[in-house]
Amino acid sequence: RLNDLQIQVSETGRDDDWHNVGQPTGKYTQRITRISLGSEHPKALYVRIIRPGVQEVLHIDGLFVYGTPAA
Repeated sequence: RLNDLQIQVSETGRDDDWHNVGQPTGKYTQRITRISLGSEHPKALYVRIIRPGVQEVLHIDGLFVYGTPAA
C-alpha cells in the first residue's frame, strides 16, 4: 500500500501551503522503509504522506521524521 505515495511538507499546515518533496519509486518489501530527503533540504514544520486518487485507508505503525531545526 505504500506504492505511489507522495511526501509533502508545509511551514504552516494550511491547505494551500503543501509542497511535494519526494515521490519514492519501486516496491516496498521491508517492514521498515527509509526515505531520504537529504537532496531536497525541505524547510517545514509539518510532514504528511498522501496517495493521490486512492480512497483506501493507509495504516502505518509509525512515522519518524528526522532533521535539523531551522534557525
